[in-house]
Amino acid sequence: LCSLLKVRITTNLNVMKKRRFLYPLLFATVIWAIFDNVYMTSLLELEPTANEADLPIITADSSWRPSHEWIEECISNVNQIRSEVVPFNMRQTWMEGYRLGDCIKLCKNCRPLRNNFANVYYSRCCSTKHKIQKCGKNNITYVKTMLDAYSGIYSKPAEDELVLHLRLGDVIEGSEANVTTMLSKGADPAHNVNYQSAILSVNEYLNNIAESGLQKVSIRGGSHYPNQYKKSRVYAGCLKRAIKTAGYAVTMQLDRGNPDADFYYMSFAKKIGLSSGGYSRIMGDLVKLGGGEIIGRQWSNDALRSSAALNSSSIAIKPNLVNNDGEDWLQQQ
Repeated sequence: LCSLLKVRITTNLNVMKKRRFLYPLLFATVIWAIFDNVYMTSLLELEPTANEADLPIITADSSWRPSHEWIEECISNVNQIRSEVVPFNMRQTWMEGYRLGDCIKLCKNCRPLRNNFANVYYSRCCSTKHKIQKCGKNNITYVKTMLDAYSGIYSKPAEDELVLHLRLGDVIEGSEANVTTMLSKGADPAHNVNYQSAILSVNEYLNNIAESGLQKVSIRGGSHYPNQYKKSRVYAGCLKRAIKTAGYAVTMQLDRGNPDADFYYMSFAKKIGLSSGGYSRIMGDLVKLGGGEIIGRQWSNDALRSSAALNSSSIAIKPNLVNNDGEDWLQQQ
């Protein structure tokens, strides 16, 4: 036994002697990693970043319009705000192909989730040929009935508030125009030839706001996918700053992460500025149905409109709260 132990100890010592040159190398690697991490962190902390106080502010004047220099400076400054130019905050459940506009206007892409507006519309109007004939595609009256069931659950805008819908993400990121062109001249979005020049310039937005006669502006928008954000964030950020500079009270919500909540909010506006696409157009129809007004240009495809659009519906819908995360759902009764 002693002989065996002696042989094993001798063998281990020989192995250690052969490998001892590795220890200084390992030690040096660890020290370098620590130094590199501390050094790079210090550089990031010292890197200058802009904040809203550094952005160009002219005067509180509703007749003010931004110069080209103002737009260029705003873009430069917003790009430096690392906390602002970030991916959109979206819950994974809403990212998987949710297309409420397509469901309502085409009876397509309705059921990625079990409990949402699209699924309720599908269950009532799209699930069978008989239901399509009776309720139909693009039945705005039924959509209004569906939303009315949520009274007191999802929030509505104030009556003296102009709501602006921004379609961001794919249509902005895929556009051939840069942000400077979008803000100064407007641009074509990257999704449909029927929506040419549907990315509005700052001046057009300011003209629309002045036309509305309101002093409060609420911007709502978002993206289908969180990583389609870079140009969208800068475009929206400078638009908000321009509206504020012109003297209006403005808020912006782009990260709610729940398209049903945004759809409900904007659909009850007294005055709304639309973006391109069926989702926005349907909200405009709902605003008009509720006695409200659309401010500025509109985009529509009449071929998508159904003769059943203004059919009435007697279905009873009841809201049902199912968890503590602010998610509220509709149940068909």
